[in-house]
Amino acid sequence: MKQAIFTLALITSFIPFTFSQSETDFVNFDNQWNLLTSDNGGHASTNKYRFNEDSITVNNLVYFTMKYSGEELSQDWTSYEQAAYRQEEKKVYQLNLFDSTEVLLYDFSLEIGDVLLGTDYIGEPDLTVVEIDSIQLEDGSMRKQLHMSSGNSCTIQWVEGLGSIVYAFNSAMYTCFTDIGTTLICFSQNDTPLFYENEDFFGCWYESSPPEPNLITFGSQWNILSSSQFDGNQSTTKHRFRASPQFLNGKIYFQTERSSEENGSDWLLNDNYAYREEDEKVYLYNITDSTEVLIHDFGLSVGDIFISKQYISDPGIELIVTTVDTVQLADESDRKRILLNCESGDFEIQWVEGIGNIDYPLLSTIYSCFFDVPGSLLCYSENGETLYEDISNVEGCWYDYDTEVNNLVNSASEWHILTSSQFNSDLKTAKVRFDYPEKIYNGLEYYHLESIDDPGSANWILDETQAFREEEEKIYIYNVANNSEILIHDFGLNIGDTFLSKQSVDDPGTTLTVTDIDSLELIDGSLRKRIKLNCELNNTISWVKGIGNISYPLAGTVSSCQLEFNTQILCYSEFGQTQYEGVSNFEGCWVTAVEEIPDLEITIYPNPVINHIYIDAENSITNAKIYNLQGQLVLEKVDVSSMELVDINTGMYFLHLVNSKGQELTKKILVE
Repeated sequence: MKQAIFTLALITSFIPFTFSQSETDFVNFDNQWNLLTSDNGGHASTNKYRFNEDSITVNNLVYFTMKYSGEELSQDWTSYEQAAYRQEEKKVYQLNLFDSTEVLLYDFSLEIGDVLLGTDYIGEPDLTVVEIDSIQLEDGSMRKQLHMSSGNSCTIQWVEGLGSIVYAFNSAMYTCFTDIGTTLICFSQNDTPLFYENEDFFGCWYESSPPEPNLITFGSQWNILSSSQFDGNQSTTKHRFRASPQFLNGKIYFQTERSSEENGSDWLLNDNYAYREEDEKVYLYNITDSTEVLIHDFGLSVGDIFISKQYISDPGIELIVTTVDTVQLADESDRKRILLNCESGDFEIQWVEGIGNIDYPLLSTIYSCFFDVPGSLLCYSENGETLYEDISNVEGCWYDYDTEVNNLVNSASEWHILTSSQFNSDLKTAKVRFDYPEKIYNGLEYYHLESIDDPGSANWILDETQAFREEEEKIYIYNVANNSEILIHDFGLNIGDTFLSKQSVDDPGTTLTVTDIDSLELIDGSLRKRIKLNCELNNTISWVKGIGNISYPLAGTVSSCQLEFNTQILCYSEFGQTQYEGVSNFEGCWVTAVEEIPDLEITIYPNPVINHIYIDAENSITNAKIYNLQGQLVLEKVDVSSMELVDINTGMYFLHLVNSKGQELTKKILVE
């Protein structure tokens, strides 16, 4: 049967009252409890508590209130107005001063197997005594200790005269929650400390005010774009600190929790790691092996070296501070920023105070020095206000990979494009992607392209001459100079449909006919819709959903129908992972110019080709390959001076030659 709950007619009078006190009594005027409390600002503080000697009489029962002080040496006390207490033999009762109810808080006469019944009105669990032992206090005396279990993983320690080690003055129910913000750090009697929760670290007083702006705060949120080794399985998660201290190895830590719902409140605790912050340093604690590593130090100066580790036994990598400056947040406040280089010197890391490592703010910086970085910061917010956005090619603070990935105009894709003048020796590769945020032209949202032509460069060049938009499977290109727009792709076409491809709004265009619709398998095994079209000149063009025209994904298809076309896609990637390789006669996704066979040393004829093509060269041709416009190898010969092409369909091809000196030449040929 559950313990009875009393509703008391609160008739209160303060009467000087004396009673016999034992050293092991909980209600004892000589006792003092120092409790450590954490608040939602990341500040941890100590308060001391004692019993008032004035009593409260209710229904002929005598209770004592408590007083507290937040100053270690001060005798200025404030009355604790939430509860009052009485003790009867080994039992301690708590009177709730708000609703005039009483509960049994402690019973130190219980034996193993006994149950302290919970109270229905607050949902308190029943507690069972699972073990009884004793602890030795600082003066050498022994106190009885009861181990109470709530039937789950929660075990509570009661010490006679001290109460619960976690929260001495409140219902035992509170000690079974991980988000409790108060714990006993020191118990004294007659001003003599008798018990320490952790003597080496705490003593009897602890004050912690992390530097501002501090990373461990409870109003902050990190929206992080994550992937598994950039395999295409992308997701956004939001992260925040849980406002509950954890005492691990004598130090105060805080854990993070995460949610995969943009507007949801389903938060999951990250029980692998915990964090603490001290003197501008942020430490990561591995709960599994009880070890700690330093992941940030905002006290560093230019030239300082920081050893970044993933775990305690990791030798780590050296990061060199190259720059210390500030970055302005959206609220126009400034935050200290530290730029560091990895040991290789070719990758820059950015820390922002209060935010952390931009590549992944809540893990060791060592991840940022490898290509398998698991995530990047999308947005950082405080109290619901976005203050910092990092990935400029992702719009907003949430990214849904499943809905965006098949769009051509998206933030995840990059194209490596090979250009040349008639595919002669002047080969050039450029990496192209869409720049965010959007630009508004004629009331419509467009996105410009940006590119780099040096694989080691991080300086993207914005193309402000044209912009792109996507709507209902159609891709439009906008000419900024003449304020005009043309349609360059329509993935809603069916077999037999025609498409008028133009280079400009005044161009009469070229009529393309859809001859086939199938799927192209990407490197990760996923399928993309492919549309094949024939030009009026009878050469085939291929469009792939999300990639575009294989010959040139980001230009009008009409270019692919012309003999002077000189551009091919080398590679297409999503989130840094190559998903499609185009021109197969080149290795990798970046091609630099090679030494070409001089024009005076070689003659190729006839062109157009009917059945045979002949090659006269000063140095013998050791290898000859013919590719179609999609980069597929059609024919290969070694040690040749002529090639028979009778089995090759009519159309445009590329002839690639290598001579005995290793010089190369690529020529466009037309087979009739």
